[in-house]
Amino acid sequence: MRKKAETDGDIPAVIQNEMSSKESKQNWARLIQKIYEVDPMICPKCWGKMHIISFIEELDVIEKILRHLGL
Repeated sequence: MRKKAETDGDIPAVIQNEMSSKESKQNWARLIQKIYEVDPMICPKCWGKMHIISFIEELDVIEKILRHLGL
């Protein structure tokens, strides 16, 4: 059931993670693989193994990237 528009602001956009950084990274890849039935750590072009270099967690940086992409 949809919430009324005036209550949408009560829900935080970012939920604090209680897992360690390493656990989060492992969990992220596992969940993507489970949901989409594809390994997100395999390159779709060459089928080579990819590695996570970093996660962007700063909200202002994420917003700047999304604005640049028009999203």
